[in-house]
Amino acid sequence: AGYGVYPLEFDGLVVVRDGLILSEVWKMTEDSLAKIDKATTRIAHEELAHRYLEEMWDEGNMETAEEILADDFVDHYPRPGNGADKAGIMEDAASFAEIGLNNQLEELFVTDDAIAMRVTVTDPDGGTFEAAIFLGVEDGQITDRRVGLLGWCE
Repeated sequence: AGYGVYPLEFDGLVVVRDGLILSEVWKMTEDSLAKIDKATTRIAHEELAHRYLEEMWDEGNMETAEEILADDFVDHYPRPGNGADKAGIMEDAASFAEIGLNNQLEELFVTDDAIAMRVTVTDPDGGTFEAAIFLGVEDGQITDRRVGLLGWCE
């Protein structure tokens, strides 16, 4: 997908003696290094989105949740009865996995500081609903979540 990296630019120096190249040194420009850094961040956010859905929610892996959620995490739409903090969303994710709900990622968009997903959630009886999930990201961790339920599919 390129992630907006191309074209990359370099500055270089070539030493030639008697028509032969003796040495060459290439240095990527600051703009190109910034493009690569931005692309690396977005790739990391894609991986973070998959870990969030698959490991934390589908598998109920709370070690993953502990790692990927910031300590000061805020859930802007907590499940009734749950806190709006890290412990609350971890409780919600554990119960989601215990029930046997499953996420299917339909669309994924990442930026330097956010993840947006559209998912189809399937329950053990085959019923489905769609949700839009918006995650804030800072320093490789999820800082907050907003969720919009888009409706029952079946």
